[in-house]
Amino acid sequence: MPIILTKTIGWLDQRGLDVEGIFRLNGSMSAIDQLRDAFDLGSHFANSFITSHITAELMCPCRTGLEVDLTNVNDPHVVASLLKQWLTELLEPLLTFCLYDSFILVAENKGTFSSIL
Repeated sequence: MPIILTKTIGWLDQRGLDVEGIFRLNGSMSAIDQLRDAFDLGSHFANSFITSHITAELMCPCRTGLEVDLTNVNDPHVVASLLKQWLTELLEPLLTFCLYDSFILVAENKGTFSSIL
């Protein structure tokens, strides 16, 4: 599973579930871009990441995204927006095109998932 998916969902699970409009409202674009760069470049942020809104310090290169530190990110809309952006930019959606008709049949209760596959 991609590390960006694991880290953003984990962060949102711990700190963002009580926030109204978590995926409806966008976070700061510069903060989202800086977090995305950290995941893309394989660097992590120093503890001062978002304490003064946006002051990022990229430190110690590592395997892509493994050391990205989200502990000092205080805006759940930034993390949710990053996750939403990542999911939107996937080449193949999570619910793949080749299984689209099967998903529709299951949703319409015209068959069970195992009988369709």
